[in-house]
Amino acid sequence: MAKYLKNHPYMEPDGLQEERLEEKFSEEERRKRAKKCDNPKGFTMKQFCKNQKTRSKKGERTNEGKDPKKGTGKKPKGSGRRLYTDENPKDTVSVKFRTVQDIKDTLSKASFKSKSHKRQSQIINLIHQRARAAYRNAKDPKVKKRLKKAFDYAKERKEASKRKTKRMQKEQSEPFQKAVKKNYRKMKIRLIGKGGNKYVSPGMTKPSYDRAKSAPPGFGGSLEEAAKEK
Repeated sequence: MAKYLKNHPYMEPDGLQEERLEEKFSEEERRKRAKKCDNPKGFTMKQFCKNQKTRSKKGERTNEGKDPKKGTGKKPKGSGRRLYTDENPKDTVSVKFRTVQDIKDTLSKASFKSKSHKRQSQIINLIHQRARAAYRNAKDPKVKKRLKKAFDYAKERKEASKRKTKRMQKEQSEPFQKAVKKNYRKMKIRLIGKGGNKYVSPGMTKPSYDRAKSAPPGFGGSLEEAAKEK
């Protein structure tokens, strides 16, 4: 046991450990391992060779010290760019949420009204989240009361936006539903209504060719039963 501990790398002086690590990862050692990549064997060697192919060397990185063209939320090494900066000023709407009037002014801007409903919903959600965080973190009673009103108004606008989204989805699906309903009876008769069954046996009934009502999206039978039980 003593012999094992004596030869164990963790029992060696710090300087000797560093020398061993330098030997292990020296340029010569790396060259030897790189040559083996012509015919790698084993999982570790294959993984090493894969990393060697995909890894870009220092000084060859295309984004080193440069700002990316698109916003990724990440700060490149050597860049002075702040995180989450405005990558597309044309699509930006500056928002304020300290008071109810601030939110009203933000939502009445031409830059907000010119956006699609999807983008408007995103902006309203952003205002709602920021107003909620500010209200929860406020300490002064007067400030908290003011932010509570702003948060409640943002919540109302968010719910109104949700209702509009559902209404738009329904309007988009209605033409399809009407087209299906128009030919549904004929299609069902063609599929199951042209057999020679006389329905004379006990328990046999003629099927209905009318179309059943569809459940709204996300509200299946099991969920409906659970809602009734409550």
